[in-house]
Amino acid sequence: MADAKSVLSPEDYKNYRNIRAIALLFVVFGGLWALVGTALAIKAEPAGDDLPSAFYAVMAVVGGLGAIGGFCTFTGIRRLAPLIYIFGFAYLLAVPIGPILGYVLFKGLRKYLNSVEQVRAAGP
Repeated sequence: MADAKSVLSPEDYKNYRNIRAIALLFVVFGGLWALVGTALAIKAEPAGDDLPSAFYAVMAVVGGLGAIGGFCTFTGIRRLAPLIYIFGFAYLLAVPIGPILGYVLFKGLRKYLNSVEQVRAAGP
């Protein structure tokens, strides 16, 4: 694979780096959400909180989809990359960083996927 910096324009390369960093964060945080949500959904003893286990199950599913979408975005798999939007919407609630990262993701994902194809087409 060719070097992205030499193939892309400076603006496209900046978007390329930003989306790759966000995708990596979404893999990590999505995996954590999936792990914690699963653990809390199947715990045997209620902790006295008011949240039902269905909330934690949804949290686990959203986190898993975010991790899968982040991985697919990072690797440039166009077909499954839109899964990252699901976790992106949930991430908008994580003020102050979440809305910033969500905005950058929503604005630049399509351009990033086009850049990945451009880099792959440039060859080794």
